[in-house]
Amino acid sequence: MKRKLSAALIAIICLCAPAAAQIDNCCFVDRQCHSDQEWINGYHAYQNGQCAAGSQTGASSQIDNCCQAGWQCHSDQEWVNGYHAYQRGQCAAPVGSQTGTPAQTQASAQIDNCCFAGWQCHSDQEWVNGYVAFQNGQCSGTPGSHSGVDSCCSLGWNCTFEFDFIMGRWWYADNNGTCNQPIQEIVDGVIVEGSPEFIAQHKAAMHMLKTRAPEWHAYTTNIIRKIRESQEKPGYGALAKSFNVLVWHSVAYAAAIIVHETCHVHRHYSRFYGTHRPEIEHIAEEPICDQVAIEALQKFSPGTAYPRGRINWFLNLGTGYDIGPSVRLEWERAFQLLATMN
Repeated sequence: MKRKLSAALIAIICLCAPAAAQIDNCCFVDRQCHSDQEWINGYHAYQNGQCAAGSQTGASSQIDNCCQAGWQCHSDQEWVNGYHAYQRGQCAAPVGSQTGTPAQTQASAQIDNCCFAGWQCHSDQEWVNGYVAFQNGQCSGTPGSHSGVDSCCSLGWNCTFEFDFIMGRWWYADNNGTCNQPIQEIVDGVIVEGSPEFIAQHKAAMHMLKTRAPEWHAYTTNIIRKIRESQEKPGYGALAKSFNVLVWHSVAYAAAIIVHETCHVHRHYSRFYGTHRPEIEHIAEEPICDQVAIEALQKFSPGTAYPRGRINWFLNLGTGYDIGPSVRLEWERAFQLLATMN
């Protein structure tokens, strides 16, 4: 690609070589180019046979690509990305920009979204679907189609967290490609996703925590990102700061389960599994979080039953290990988080 040449060098070229052999830029044909960007525009206009349509300032009326509007594009793929970005009014984000919606602005030489490879994407969800489809080599499909799709994340699910993508593939496989359409509601900063019944119950459960046991409400909302309904995989995903649960028999029990699953998340991300015997603490993980849930439940709904089967099983192992210190640690964490939020 030519850059701007001095008058003396142009004269030498004209004397020493056939002019036509040297011309590859509209800046040699029909326009006055003064900046690097005008010379870049002139080069690409020449390749596309647009010199006659050009003007003295770079044929702004013919621009249909962000590479003609400030992006520095060097490869064919960058020009393809620039074209699609221009159609969506995204030229303000330079090549490789990380600002805005990532799927919409990461137009770089390393294409990572089917929306840059032929899909017509108009909504945030379609851009998310396009990203997931690209990772799985599914750009031969279209947004919302089943062609090349193996996940509900490509069929309308709002997959934004790590475990969403695992769930999307599980659900698609288990239900022969039929994806339900869960609804979502933000409850105290946590996404609650599922059926209307599920959302109503877990909104009430969060309200119960907030009004009757604010330390456990702080314990939950400080770390949990999504509570998701799943009849098939309850409890999965806790380590992704989101988890799957069911519609339970009572609001109080639902609140206790929220505390139980949140206990797993906090313990994982704190990298703390006890006071002296980590190998036993790992076995005691479920009994510990059950005991945390039981003690929390007695705070916000005294007398409500919670199963002790796993606690009794652990005690019957005869390890002599006391889960009390680990349970107290979670109580302390809950009150510390409440204090930081007040």
